[in-house]
This record gives sequence, structure tokens and C-alpha cells, in this order.
Amino acid sequence: MDSWKKFLSWYFAITFLVLFSVASVNAVVDPYGKLFWVYKQGFNANKYTDDFQARDFKASKLYSCTYDNFIMGTSRAETGINPKSEYMPAGKGFNAALRGTNFYETAYLTDYLLERQQPKMVVIGLDFVAFNENLKGPGEFVGSMLDQDRGVFDLLPYLFSFETLDLSYQVASWNRSDPDLRCSYDGFHTEQQLARYASSGLSTREKFLVIAEQYLTNPESYADYVYYGDRVERFRAVLRKLMERGVEVKLFISPVHAFQKETIELAGLRPLVERWKRDLVTTVADVNEALPESEQLVLWDFSGYNSVNTESVPLIGDTMMDGFRDPAHYRNHIGDIILQKLNGTSVAPDDFGRVLTPDNLDEAAAAGRAGRADFRQAQPELIQDLEQVLERVLTPGQS
Repeated sequence: MDSWKKFLSWYFAITFLVLFSVASVNAVVDPYGKLFWVYKQGFNANKYTDDFQARDFKASKLYSCTYDNFIMGTSRAETGINPKSEYMPAGKGFNAALRGTNFYETAYLTDYLLERQQPKMVVIGLDFVAFNENLKGPGEFVGSMLDQDRGVFDLLPYLFSFETLDLSYQVASWNRSDPDLRCSYDGFHTEQQLARYASSGLSTREKFLVIAEQYLTNPESYADYVYYGDRVERFRAVLRKLMERGVEVKLFISPVHAFQKETIELAGLRPLVERWKRDLVTTVADVNEALPESEQLVLWDFSGYNSVNTESVPLIGDTMMDGFRDPAHYRNHIGDIILQKLNGTSVAPDDFGRVLTPDNLDEAAAAGRAGRADFRQAQPELIQDLEQVLERVLTPGQS
């Protein structure tokens, strides 16, 4: 019996020492940049790059590098607005937009950015889906530097992990062999990088329909959309914090293909979209009341029916569309047009984008209803396919 107790004592002691050592190494090296308890160039200043831990990696760059101009928003801004675009202002740009984000997280990101940086300009892409109370975002947010509510238990899987230990070794080795701080990363995904994640074996039409079904069945998208307005209040707080710091702010509602707008219509969410836009316009107007004429905020809306968003969807084959990678994500050159219009430059197409004000909201809504009718008439086969998707979603189990 004594030998058995002795064995257990040694077993638990060794296990504790191993786990403690693993956690200690991971905490010191901190390969993903969740802690920054120890930060030393040539040891752990450059963190591990992982597209599925983008929050940690982007936060680590905001911690260790210096930038002038920033882009915030969802994956639409992350993949559509290039911080190195010739239409961005002078200075070093960083795309801090995050896939699957909500405005709750964007508010946290704003606080983190203002703690670590001295931004000159911030471009914010606004998306209806980011204001869904049911959109919790990817699990990578929990325990990241952006999670202001994280606790010790949120970090335990990271610290007591042999996978993290392996990354700690890689990061320490990499920093030792290449000690220069790498700040060339700008947070933007190029078309070439995005091609790695493109669906294979599906035509453009099929891709659109698959994505529509995902939006219609996912409660974090359109299936169970909940809008309380709380995230609009966070939007208001973000604007005020940025303006108090003297940051130039550019605001726009992201363009989506008319097919995506039709998905919203079939989900019964158009009234909520109109209410959301009204709340955004009211919020901007309220913030403007405290600002001088030269600093007034302007809200651009690129989500309407126009020559860009109503681009014809190929019904056969995997033909690349000019303006969109999929119904929810616009291409880089569309992002350049957006930047030019945000800067006040008159650029074609003239019908792409309009400034929203309290005085023209009803006119914009009426134009949207007319534009929808034209789009449905122009692509009836695609609309029929989408309605079949909706029918399948409403009657699960039927093919």
C-alpha cells in the first residue's frame, strides 16, 4: 500500500511539474500574442501567423507596430479595402477588420486600437449582419487580447497545451534566427490568398445558392436575426471616442450583390434593414450635432441596387464575376471605388453609392424597391433557384 501511495505521489508530482513547465513556457513565449507578459525583440516579438487566429495576430501587430490609418468592419472590409491602396491617405495603413465580427467586438477593437495607436484616419465598413444580437462571432475571440471580459479560465486551454508548446518553440526559433521586428503585415487578404479558400467544383450560380442557404439557415446570419439596437449604441460610442481623439472617420455601408439583398427579402428582413439604416443615420446626425462643420461625419450607402451590385450572375460555368467573389464580398477594385467616393472624388459609376441623410431615407427605400423589381425581371432563373432554396429551408427533409 505504501509503495502504491508513493507511486501516486510521484505520478501527480511529475504531472504537475510537466504541466506547470508547459504553461510557463507558453506564457513566456506567448506564440499567438494573447498575453504579452514578456515581450522582447529577438525572442518573441514576432508572433505566429494563423488565418484562424486572426484576432490574436492582428492584435499582436497593433501592440508591437505603429500604423497611421485603419480599416474596421467585417470580412467584407477585410477582403475588399486595401490599406495600401493609392486612395488611402499618406502613412502606413492597417486592415483591422475581422471575419465574422459583430459590432460588440468592433467596439472592443476600437478601445484596444486607441490604447495602442495614434490613428489619423479610420474607415469603418458597416454590415447589417454585424448588428445581429445572435451573432457571437468565431470562438477565437474568447481569450484574445480583444476580449476585455476574458478570465483565467479562458486562457487555460491555451497555456496547458502541447500544441501551443510546439508553436512556442517555433516562434522562439524563428525570432532568434530573424530578430528584426516584422511590421510589413497590413491585415489585408489579397485575391491570391483568398483563392486558397475558394469552393471547388461548383459553378458561380451554385456557389451563390449554397451561400444563400447558409445565410438562411444560420441563426447568426438571417435565420434568427434579433435586432435590439444595443449595437447601434455601441456604434454611437465608437464614433464619439474616435472624434474625441481627433480621428478622421469615414463611414460606409458595404455593397452586397443584389442576390444577397434578395436573400434578405426572402428572409423577411427588409423592414429591419430599413430600420437599421434609419438608426445609423440618426446616430450619425446626433454625433454631428457636437462637431464643427469641417468635421461632420458622412454616411455612404453602397448597398443599393446599382450597376455594380446588379452584375449578371453566370448561370453556367465558373465564370469569375467582375465586382464580386460571392454574393456578400466585393472585390478589391470595388473597394478602391469606395475609397475614392469616401474622399469626395467623382468617379464612375455614378449610380454606385449615395450619401444617406435623415431627409432622403424614404427616397432611398423607394429606389430600393424599384431596383429590386428590375433585378428580379432581369434574372428570373436565378430568382427561381433562390426561391427553391427558401422552400427547401422551410420544409427540411425534402429534396
